Amino acid sequence: MSKVTLVSRISAKKICGKIKKPGGKTLLLQVFGIVTDIKTGESTYGPWVALTGQFRAINLETGEMFQSGVCFLPKMGTELITPLLKKDGTNGLEFALDIGVIPAENNTGYEYYVEPVLETSENDPLEILSKKVKQAALPAPEKEHKKGK
Repeated sequence: MSKVTLVSRISAKKICGKIKKPGGKTLLLQVFGIVTDIKTGESTYGPWVALTGQFRAINLETGEMFQSGVCFLPKMGTELITPLLKKDGTNGLEFALDIGVIPAENNTGYEYYVEPVLETSENDPLEILSKKVKQAALPAPEKEHKKGK
């Protein structure tokens, strides 16, 4: 088993250090864990949202593994997870995400992207809706016409 380093929080910057402007799509880290709660606050950079629970992250360049009880994800990652955690009866939510950067025309020269690692559950409401939409979009079956003699 690889050595795990305990850290105060998991974030792209904490795990990968200063992020350089990418030349293309660049995968940085993989984060996985169990979210049990959400913390929010305000900093000089604006509002923030942190996930709390048990988390591990792997720096995909170095292979180093980190563990923490606090996890900061890029905004789109947090927006995927928080609504699911707020559902009634949810005591914890498992997730695994690949996080990387792509070039962007902004001050940093990049923006984050997030890709789920785990397959969607059959009970996922969005997956159920997706199947309904696909079925509704199927063309109607053609009626067979009988040829007269």
